[in-house]
Amino acid sequence: MRLDTRRMLHCLGVARKMKEIANTLYPDNEEFAEDMFMLGLLHDVGYEYASCLGQHAEIAGKVLERNGYKYWKEVFYHGKPDVPYDSEPLRILNIADLHVNPDGRQTNVQERLADVKERYGETSSAYIDCCKLAGRLGLL
Repeated sequence: MRLDTRRMLHCLGVARKMKEIANTLYPDNEEFAEDMFMLGLLHDVGYEYASCLGQHAEIAGKVLERNGYKYWKEVFYHGKPDVPYDSEPLRILNIADLHVNPDGRQTNVQERLADVKERYGETSSAYIDCCKLAGRLGLL
């Protein structure tokens, strides 16, 4: 797999959505909004190193941890419904990720899930995990 232009547009869209959410939650905390923007930009960097879809988050998390990145756990655990870790930045990341399509444009959760279903299949772990995650976040 590669971190291609389309994936980078998705990351930029997620970053902008995360900044928007952070500014709504904490209008006087520009540093948090900046941190959330950077987290959104970095969340899928693991696609550059992964050989299959399911590995990208863990690989990126480990690379970012080695480099001392504050939110490496959020990258490591994003997109997964059943994880032993929770944080507000992780919830913001997952919400934003479910509201941005592969081309970086904002969408609704139903359209995002339909896209994942079409690309990976109804029985794929990618689609099943997205549905579970959307439900756990109260987005369905």
